[in-house]
Amino acid sequence: MKNLITYEEAFDHLRLDSSDDESLVQAYIQSASSAILSYIGDNAFIEVEEKTVVRDEVKQACKLLVGNFYRNREASENTDKLDAGYGYGYLSPAVLSLIFHLRDLC
Repeated sequence: MKNLITYEEAFDHLRLDSSDDESLVQAYIQSASSAILSYIGDNAFIEVEEKTVVRDEVKQACKLLVGNFYRNREASENTDKLDAGYGYGYLSPAVLSLIFHLRDLC
């Protein structure tokens, strides 16, 4: 499985001061990439100058999802305090707004 963003991109997006959480962030990158690829499949990639690259909107969606995982990493029994505003098993509206048009309808 291909990660959609690098650790450095996630590190910058999260505005971390140290790499103490590197293994945690790496796990979030893998999880976010897997969730997004499950939703849109190979539509995450485009060909640019004979190279396969990740679409910009897909990278941004992955950064948002990694940020959500990092911010909400503590398990909570009180679901009223979740600021996500979406149901369990679904991607956040911000992530969906970036990748919804890429989903495979077949």
